[in-house]
This record gives sequence, structure tokens and C-alpha cells, in this order.
Amino acid sequence: MDLNKVQLIGRLTKDPETRVLPNGSEVANFTIATGRQYKDKDGNQQEFSEFTNCVAFAGIAGVIKNYTSKGNRMYVEGRLQTRNWDDKTTGQKRYTTEVIVSDVILLDSKQTNGQETSVEIDDIDLSNIPF
Repeated sequence: MDLNKVQLIGRLTKDPETRVLPNGSEVANFTIATGRQYKDKDGNQQEFSEFTNCVAFAGIAGVIKNYTSKGNRMYVEGRLQTRNWDDKTTGQKRYTTEVIVSDVILLDSKQTNGQETSVEIDDIDLSNIPF
């Protein structure tokens, strides 16, 4: 049995980009920055950040659009998917690997009129995701 599962906790690098697909479903694209600290061979503290592209569909995309912004911390769970396409200008084959989000937990909350907003995503219908 194979396993394709990703779990990340990080910060949004910019506000999510959302759009509506021809079938009416929403899609959100965003990047999560995850950092780690370590000591190099000389004992000096080093920091490294990894940037991971993520894609969310349907209800999860709506939650991300409405309740997150640049700098928010969040937990993202999903699977890795690699897409390819031909570059229009060079004709070269291009690739990108991204996380297709299946679950999200907002670790920072957006303030609405001075009041904290909480989001429940357990009831989101994932049946209309186009994959």
C-alpha cells in the first residue's frame, strides 16, 4: 500500500488567490512558509525556510479566502500532486509540485469588527472537488 500525505504548519506568504471554476466551484492558491532551525558544523544557529504551494477547492477554498491573510499561521493536510505543461514562450516542459489540501486548521484567527471569528470546516462538502 502506498501513502501520499502531507502535513504542514506554517505561515501564509501572501494573501490567498481565489477564483471560480467553470463548474462554479471555488479554488484557492496559496503558499505556506515552514521554517526550521539547526546548528551548523561550527555550532552556529542557522534558519531555513521552505515554501510550499498549496491548492484548496470548494468549501475549504472559501474558508481560506474569507478567514486568512498574509502572515496567518495554519495547519494544512493533503496530498502531493505534480502537474506539467509546455511553456508558451520556450516550448520547454515545466513542472510544479503542490499540496492538494484536504483539511485545514486556522491557528490564527482574523478579526471581524473587533470580534474573533471561528471556523468549523468539518461540515464542508468535498464531493464537488474536480479530481
